[in-house]
Amino acid sequence: MKKSFLIYYDYETHFEELTDTELGQLTRALLNYEKNGTIPVFEERTVKMAFSFIKRNLDADREKYAKVCQTRKEVAKKGGLAKAAKSKQKPPNAADMETDKETGTETVIDTDKDKDKTPYGDFVTLTPAQHKQLLDKHGKAKTDQLIDMLNNYKGASGKTYNSDYHAIVSWVLQKYNEQTRQNPQTPQNTAKPTKFHNYQGRKWDYEKLNKLESERIAKIAAT
Repeated sequence: MKKSFLIYYDYETHFEELTDTELGQLTRALLNYEKNGTIPVFEERTVKMAFSFIKRNLDADREKYAKVCQTRKEVAKKGGLAKAAKSKQKPPNAADMETDKETGTETVIDTDKDKDKTPYGDFVTLTPAQHKQLLDKHGKAKTDQLIDMLNNYKGASGKTYNSDYHAIVSWVLQKYNEQTRQNPQTPQNTAKPTKFHNYQGRKWDYEKLNKLESERIAKIAAT
């Protein structure tokens, strides 16, 4: 139901022909007609003519408004049906999702259970292709650490995954990156031992070295 109607500037010429009392009668009649559809009866001819002219505009506006409402209703109905149909569809080869209660993150369930998987540790299994992807992207050292993290977590919590690979690339990798940022490690000396090089990287006390250098400079200046 409409809650308002339009009054156009063109009506001013009709209003000027009316007294204040007649204008009040016309206004009340317009409200009653637009709200309830009641056709008023006027004694004054000028008021009757003004109402007749304005009534044509009110009827035209009401018809336009009804068409707009119908169009919006049809569009909303089509949109709702399309949305419902889309929600029922599942993309081909789409992976299901499960939420890890321990970490609060989502991991993807591997729906292809026919692949041969190789055990890594006591609790982690990966296909050769999945393991190769991890190696190509993260290197052997980091891949081993990621697998070890998931292996320890599954062994301690009893948690199981349909896809250990997707658990690794989602929350395990995120956890690893967080720990790395919080506890950065000093780069290790990775050079292979030879007859010229067979020692571990030294940890220098730079404060002590600076003190020794200062003392050396002071002795030179004193001579």
